[in-house]
Amino acid sequence: KQWYQRRVAITAGGGLGTMGIKLANKMGHTVTAISSSERKKDLALGKGAHNYVAMSNKESVSGNMASLNLIIDTVPVHHDIKPYMSLLAPGGTLVLLGAVAKDYDLSLMDLIPMRNVTCSVVGGTRVTKEMVKFCHENEVYPDIDIITADKLNDVWGELQKVGNASSTRYVLDIKASLK
Repeated sequence: KQWYQRRVAITAGGGLGTMGIKLANKMGHTVTAISSSERKKDLALGKGAHNYVAMSNKESVSGNMASLNLIIDTVPVHHDIKPYMSLLAPGGTLVLLGAVAKDYDLSLMDLIPMRNVTCSVVGGTRVTKEMVKFCHENEVYPDIDIITADKLNDVWGELQKVGNASSTRYVLDIKASLK
């Protein structure tokens, strides 16, 4: 499939966010990672982001205003999306992934000049198959660690220390745990 080069940003740096960074990079886009602070900068750049915006840093935000064609928001909870709007170039789109029950606070003025907001809960079977194929062909894989049940307390302790600063997702191998 032909991808045209865009300036794409991915919010957050968890499992879905880092997959977004990896995918956008492999598609040939200029990738910017967006997070609330500098905490995930090294992680995001290590996963393939070319740029990083810390929303808590006014200079970081002002240096990237109106620079992005697409922002994919992977934050899994309700949050303020207004600050992202200033990062969108005219005609740019903010895509909210997942379903959040609470309404977002946006006015028509936030959409000027010609900024768009849309959402997606799931891509559907055809799109999912296409992305799995793309991942396979381009060696894009999630960061996982397969563990057995006897490691659950260790993993829980590690997650309590790093919070959501890690992109690793743990997969419990039940069959191996029963041996």
